[in-house]
Amino acid sequence: MHVRRLHLTQFKYFEDLEVILDSRPRLVVLSGENGTGKSSVIDGISSWRLRQRWGLSDPEFFSRGGVPGTASELVMEFHEPVEDFRKTVYTRTAQRVSVEFGGQGLAASTSLLEEPGPQRSIDLDQRMQHDYQRLVAVSVERMWDPAQAATPAGEIVNELVGEVAKPLDRLLPGLRFDGPIDPLQPQSTFRFSKGGVEGYPYKNLSGGEKAVFDLLLDTAVKRDTFSDAIWCIDEPELHVNAGIHGRLLEEMLDLLDDRCQMWVATHSAGMLAAAHRMQRESPDSVAFLDFSGHDFSSSVRLTPAPVNRRFWRSQLEVAFGDLASLVAPAKVILCEGLADKQGRPRARFDAACLETIFESEFPDAAFVSVGNADDVVGDRLDVGRSIETLVDGVQVLRVIDRDERSKKQIEELRRSGVRVLRHRHIERYLLDGEMLDALCETTGNPGSKVEIRQALADALRDSVARGHGQDDYKRAAPHWIAAARRTLGIRSGGSSTEAFLRDTVAPLMTSEMAIYFELRDDVFGDS
Repeated sequence: MHVRRLHLTQFKYFEDLEVILDSRPRLVVLSGENGTGKSSVIDGISSWRLRQRWGLSDPEFFSRGGVPGTASELVMEFHEPVEDFRKTVYTRTAQRVSVEFGGQGLAASTSLLEEPGPQRSIDLDQRMQHDYQRLVAVSVERMWDPAQAATPAGEIVNELVGEVAKPLDRLLPGLRFDGPIDPLQPQSTFRFSKGGVEGYPYKNLSGGEKAVFDLLLDTAVKRDTFSDAIWCIDEPELHVNAGIHGRLLEEMLDLLDDRCQMWVATHSAGMLAAAHRMQRESPDSVAFLDFSGHDFSSSVRLTPAPVNRRFWRSQLEVAFGDLASLVAPAKVILCEGLADKQGRPRARFDAACLETIFESEFPDAAFVSVGNADDVVGDRLDVGRSIETLVDGVQVLRVIDRDERSKKQIEELRRSGVRVLRHRHIERYLLDGEMLDALCETTGNPGSKVEIRQALADALRDSVARGHGQDDYKRAAPHWIAAARRTLGIRSGGSSTEAFLRDTVAPLMTSEMAIYFELRDDVFGDS
């Protein structure tokens, strides 16, 4: 089951929110600061199922601002037809606490479809006791199933236990799940092995161990009933060691049927990173809904956010606060340019352009201006060496302009690990014919493409007449920009040559362009 459209009107935090998912992602990640409405969306999805059968026990909770008498409206559409509304949604709240339980005894399993579950995201979600009873009941039912008459009872129990024990062992290698204690015992519960101790009781586990076990067990026990459903989990990372957040998300997804869609509200950088890895492997499998920066007191249409550098920066700030600036990128690219100081037109020019162009494909790359070409080649400021010393695994790349270097000079530089642009400087990439055509399209002047290209040819000719090289696009750029402004009617876009190229032209370069792949290969390809 996959959500296509969710529309919430006068609902909790939202005046009018519409969520659109044109594709069918298996994982939907809700991100953003506290209080931006992530849990409210999960409340909306959960309440859709409740409204079909049980109704809402607390309508005021779901109304806009909790105002009595305000009727909230909810529309949820799916990509597939709904055959049984009871099977469409399964929700876990963030209030998951099962400190201790016991003495459950033996009872027949009941229909999960007739259990409404927690009605609100603030409700306590203690399902461990029910999961124990269901695991035991299913084991007994299988033992009495004529089709499994020849299967030993222990094998049946071990099969069910194994569905939880294997992922638990991968996440917490020092903890082994041994299964339920005899349900006829007065203190029947789950038993584990830990630190050489067998028969370790559930109540003695740490809060993080209980949290991981709870999510894995509940998913394994409920997955057959909700095999084609929307699974909503609010903050699955609670109480769990940050080092396994991403793997916990992956293990839960692996337990679910491929037909299921999981919605997760999270602040965890680990879960965000794991989701991004999944998205890189299969672009349509993950959608990120970013709740930051929206005014939900008015109408908002939310679609999947592009996972670029700006997105990751905001997510890291949410996850780490003041520590976000200490999170190291996977690649650091040292390039030519002045440091970022006020009043310098070309401050970080190359770095800023490259950052804009590659932020979607390489969100984990940082571009650093370190000075002139000699500063980059020799790493005179020790930027690269310092980063490599302080941060394990980071890759430092050095990129310089071709300028007037000879073929032999370029070969020597490349042998020493320095990447040299195939064109004279970055302006040549920015003023490529594909880029000029894109500028005409985005300004609503598709008929001016020939004129704009001719304006660049004229600017280059005039530059040559002033004694500059035929490929010196940097010298020709100011004259071309003046002509482009007049022809295309551009009134803003940047008050200087550098600002115009950085803010108006650089964002036009996309991965559909041949010039994009030329620049990509020059910066990130093999030296």
